[in-house]
Amino acid sequence: MEKNTSSSSAAHVLIIPFPAQGHVIPMLSLAKLLSFSGIFTTFVNTESIHRRLSGSSGLIDRRRLRFRTVPDLLSDDGDNERDFDLPSRFFNLQESMRRGSTETYKKLLTEEFIGEWPPVTCVISDDILDFAIEVAGEVGIPTLVFRTSSLCCAWVFAFIQSLIHNGIIPFPEECDMDEIVKGVEGMEGILRRRDLPSFMRMVKSTEDNYIKLMNGFNSNLISSKAIIFNSFDALDPTHYSHYELLLPSYFYYRSSSSTHQIL
Repeated sequence: MEKNTSSSSAAHVLIIPFPAQGHVIPMLSLAKLLSFSGIFTTFVNTESIHRRLSGSSGLIDRRRLRFRTVPDLLSDDGDNERDFDLPSRFFNLQESMRRGSTETYKKLLTEEFIGEWPPVTCVISDDILDFAIEVAGEVGIPTLVFRTSSLCCAWVFAFIQSLIHNGIIPFPEECDMDEIVKGVEGMEGILRRRDLPSFMRMVKSTEDNYIKLMNGFNSNLISSKAIIFNSFDALDPTHYSHYELLLPSYFYYRSSSSTHQIL
């Protein structure tokens, strides 16, 4: 088939979320936003998640938005969703996708021109989906990471070592949940124990798997070239200025109406 020059040079973004409700929904919203802007957009779900959502009108292929699946090695009997927030469950799912999805995912990334669809030119990966970030790097496709939690939550995760050093986590027995938390820059005097992300409440020791999980969240953000936050500047004005010092020179965030670039 002869390639159309204008189409073959067009941007084509592949978006792949972590297979959990709180991750799929905001990344699907971003996929729709990009496709409505005229960008070819491929949204990738695991087969089990796609089956659950197959009746949704939001999963209909459109001219610039299409849906593809990758296999995983876990069942979709409902137990998975109830347990997905446990570290052991998270690590099992990560490994399942690494072993079950890598080959199919790589084929999607390296797929040649098909019809009017150009090759993938950029990946937007969930920031906790390690294998997706690694494989895109191996085949030389630029990758942005999407942080589905709030910017405020991501900022607190960045200070996990400070919170451990100050004895905030693990939570002591019968601690005061209204105690003001020290050690999170920009949130002095307003952040209480009860405001900390749920992962931090669950930490039982400094060797806990929750610590490993949160450190993993941080490493993918800091090592990435660009980040999309599920937020907008009026909601988190203070944290944007702080993140500009911690993260790459360019990062992105999503609002309900448009996609912005901050210099």
